[in-house]
Amino acid sequence: RARPWCCAAVGQGVAMLCTGEMLQQKVEANHQVEDFLAETALDEDLLDELHAEAVSNQLIRSWASAETKVWKELTASKRPLQLGADCREATLQFMDGLARLTGLSLPAWHVATLLFDQACLAGLPAASSRSEAEELPAAAAAIVLMLRKDECSVTAPCAVDLVSITSQFATFLHNTSASSSVSVRPAGSACSEKAAEEPCAKVSVTASHILDQERQVLAALRWDMHRPAVVTWTDALCKRLDVISRREFTTSLSWVHQQCFISAQALLMQSQSSAEMPPRRTANGLLCLFLVVARVVPLSIFRPPQVTPADWETLLLETKLATTGLPTCDLPKERLPVFLRSMLSATGCSPEVLQSDALAVARAMRLVVTSQVAPADLQRKQQAKQKADQDEHQERQWQQEQLQRRKQTHI
Repeated sequence: RARPWCCAAVGQGVAMLCTGEMLQQKVEANHQVEDFLAETALDEDLLDELHAEAVSNQLIRSWASAETKVWKELTASKRPLQLGADCREATLQFMDGLARLTGLSLPAWHVATLLFDQACLAGLPAASSRSEAEELPAAAAAIVLMLRKDECSVTAPCAVDLVSITSQFATFLHNTSASSSVSVRPAGSACSEKAAEEPCAKVSVTASHILDQERQVLAALRWDMHRPAVVTWTDALCKRLDVISRREFTTSLSWVHQQCFISAQALLMQSQSSAEMPPRRTANGLLCLFLVVARVVPLSIFRPPQVTPADWETLLLETKLATTGLPTCDLPKERLPVFLRSMLSATGCSPEVLQSDALAVARAMRLVVTSQVAPADLQRKQQAKQKADQDEHQERQWQQEQLQRRKQTHI
């Protein structure tokens, strides 16, 4: 039997979501987790099934607690590595290529990017006698390599196997660091000025560099590299929601999981993981938004009270998550409270947290769309200009040919 205080907490949360209201009092995060993840709020069959699917309440508690602790420590770091946006994107693309080359799974690559962001916030790659163009690629290669060895140490490559491709990226990074597009350090720093003086140098990364950075990264991460990324949280939340809703929405949740995975990768390339946008918050927001797009719940459910209905609808359209206009909920109203109760239990979060997370992710997705549209518009303008120049060149050639023919005819 469920304890009255557990049922009351979940019931109050469902009522708040259904009416669009928020809790007025401030509740500590760990108390929210305890209220909505209470073992007695679910029957024994559901608890057993959650354990069988490896998404138990204890796992969610441990992930949430560890994530909060990690980001608190990283926020207090006094020596974070400042990476330019283009430098980070180039490094992640290098890690993606390295992951494909070594056979690292896609979910593990997401974990690798999370570890890379956290290592940078912790101050890695550590300063040493080697140049930054050697350290950063070596650290990125080390993270991919240690996760690949964690998956299967028998088939994983050795550090020496990654030397050539890592040196190529290090050379690229060094030769482009003088420009404003790719910068390891903020523009104007002594390091970037030094790189500008030697724009065509060849950088060599050795196996010892990679192994040294592997030890440094592990030390900075406190030897804990099994940290849940956005896709890890998304996978767990979708499985939990499917189990707690008694498999009534399996098809919709399968689609939601797939879309969350795709959007998580776009968000990952756009912005660095941070204490303000940790993986759990991103996963919560993606789950909420795609449940709306899948027509399982109405859009108004996750609207924060400080956002007007018109602005909330406009924001969703600007994210481009809904490709056919504003979605309408297909779930009957009488079944909505039951599903929302399942969602609170699955996420272990209060309604105000889910609404806040949905808003944060919607704004982040809008930035992704904006950043993709601007280069696309520029490319279209460049293509149009090239086409106009080509047409003008052809017109000149035709006129010259006509003039030449007239001269020959006159002669």
